[in-house]
Amino acid sequence: MSKRTASKFPSHGICLTNKLKEHVTHVVMWFVSGMGSADDGLDDTERVSYLSSYMESTLNAIRNGANVRGYLVWAFMDVFELLSGYQSRYGLYRVDFADGSRPRQARLSARWYSGFLKHNRTTALLETNARVTTTVSS
Repeated sequence: MSKRTASKFPSHGICLTNKLKEHVTHVVMWFVSGMGSADDGLDDTERVSYLSSYMESTLNAIRNGANVRGYLVWAFMDVFELLSGYQSRYGLYRVDFADGSRPRQARLSARWYSGFLKHNRTTALLETNARVTTTVSS
């Protein structure tokens, strides 16, 4: 997974985990934090594709012996980003910062990720009947 994200921070793929495993013996475990894509819309198919691809790569690395112990989605909901303020929207839940009560709405990616966690696979049937094309089972 080497696709660039909208983040100003560098994107890394799970290939880094495999390279570390090959060349560095003192790395005991690896925690992965996916940057994802910044998309303000609720129908964030690009983020779903990114998450699906990233999870597929992570599961493949685990199958190949990488000691991955965790994956963290960045972020659960839209937050203030150090380099871009409220302009980048990485959250699985959209936050309306213009409204003082900060209402939240689940994006397509939130429903996909929930399905992934519940059913342990990267293909999840969503309410929109859209289907991500990759299927990976652990």
